[in-house]
Amino acid sequence: MARPLVIGLIGPFGSGCSTSASLLREREGFRLVKLSESLKALWRARHRGEPARGDLQDLENEIRVAENDAGALARKAFDEIGQLSDNERVVVDGIRT
Repeated sequence: MARPLVIGLIGPFGSGCSTSASLLREREGFRLVKLSESLKALWRARHRGEPARGDLQDLENEIRVAENDAGALARKAFDEIGQLSDNERVVVDGIRT
């Protein structure tokens, strides 16, 4: 029986996770989910302009504390992914702490 495949990439800044995620999307047809995109959207709803890396880190920490949940952003990613069909492949990028 075929099953969906979800790959989560985690690593320090500059380690190549985003490049690897992009390659999986472009060459292998994976659907790409970036945790930073939901953070950026939330930040933009509160502020003007583009957030800096530090702004996103602060917001991520704020969410974790407010929800008392270290995995809050990962759960948001799975909410975004939704139900997966057989053989569907997803790569999640931007998993941080």
